[in-house]
Amino acid sequence: MIRHLHPSTGIRQIRLQVNFSVIVLVLVVRLYLSSYKFGRYPERMLPLIKGTKKTAVIMNAQDNVLPRRRAERLQEEIEKLTNLGLQPEELDLRTFFGKATELKAYVEQYDYFWV
Repeated sequence: MIRHLHPSTGIRQIRLQVNFSVIVLVLVVRLYLSSYKFGRYPERMLPLIKGTKKTAVIMNAQDNVLPRRRAERLQEEIEKLTNLGLQPEELDLRTFFGKATELKAYVEQYDYFWV
């Protein structure tokens, strides 16, 4: 930090010299978008998946339905994803409520998320 008086105004000026490095983080997100469930061409999502086919199925939008019905819907999603050649399993976000650090570490095992 450099402090001095401005020559014409007499007002003290403070100049802050900052040396910094720029870190660029590039996050690539590939999306398969469908207006309803798997859509007409679910096989088109497969080339978007890089790495393993380990898939997190997030069903938390179904938390308000009866547990039996939620389980049925989960099973339907898992069967459809399995038939496409994926390895789906449920990721219940309620398990990680208030545990952001644990969730961040946990999701790193997945290459695909079905929401």
